[in-house]
Amino acid sequence: MELIKTLRKDLGLLFIISLSIVLMINFWLIDIPELFTKGNTIGVLVEKLCLSYISAFIFYFFVVHIKQQKDKRNIYQFVAEKSICIISYGQTIGKDLAKDSNVKLKAYYPSKDELLEICYKIDPYSEPTTLVNWSGLKLNWFLHFENYRQETMNAINEIYTKMPFLDAKLIKHLSLIESSQFFSLTKSMQNIPFKVKNENLINFVEIIASYLKTIKDFEKFYDENIKKYKV
Repeated sequence: MELIKTLRKDLGLLFIISLSIVLMINFWLIDIPELFTKGNTIGVLVEKLCLSYISAFIFYFFVVHIKQQKDKRNIYQFVAEKSICIISYGQTIGKDLAKDSNVKLKAYYPSKDELLEICYKIDPYSEPTTLVNWSGLKLNWFLHFENYRQETMNAINEIYTKMPFLDAKLIKHLSLIESSQFFSLTKSMQNIPFKVKNENLINFVEIIASYLKTIKDFEKFYDENIKKYKV
C-alpha cells in the first residue's frame, strides 16, 4: 500500500485510464460496428498506445519506483536519526534554562509565561549547572547556546549530504532552524570581546521563544512524515 501511496498521482491516473480503454475496446467496442470510416483503425492505434503505456508503467513501477522507495527508506532512517538529535538539542535548551531558574515546565517546551520567568532569573554570564566543564575556562549561557547551535548544525549538514533524496518540506524546516535569529545571536555573541550589559535574558525572550517554536514545528513534521522510517 505504501508503494502505491508514494506513486506519482498523474502516472497512476494515466495507467487506470489506459487499462480502462483497453478493457473497453476488447470487451465492449469490439462487438460494435464502426460508427465512422477508419473507426476500427483509430481504435487499434489507441489500443496500441495504451498497451505501450501500460507496459512502460509496469516497468517503471517494478524497476524504478520500488528501488527509489527502498533507497528513500534507507536514507530516511539516517535522516530520522539526525532529526531526533536536532529536536533533542532544542528541547534541552528549554530544560536547561528551566532547571537553572527553578521553573517547573508543564511540557517539553516552556510556555511564553514560563519563558519570561525563566529568562528573568537567568544571568547570561553565569555558568549553566547542566554543563560539564572540562576545559577549566569560565563558561556562560551564550557559550552553552553556541555549543547547541554547532551540534544542531552538524546534524543539519549531515542531512544535507542526502540532498537529492530530501523532501522539499524537510529542507524548508531545516532552513528555518539554520536561519533562525537564535542561531544568529549565539554565533554573533562569540565575536563580542566584552560583556553585554544584561543582568538576565529577558531581552532575548522573543528570540528564544521563536526558536523553540521552530523546533516544535519541526518535531510535528518529524512525527507525521519521518518517524515512520525510524529503526
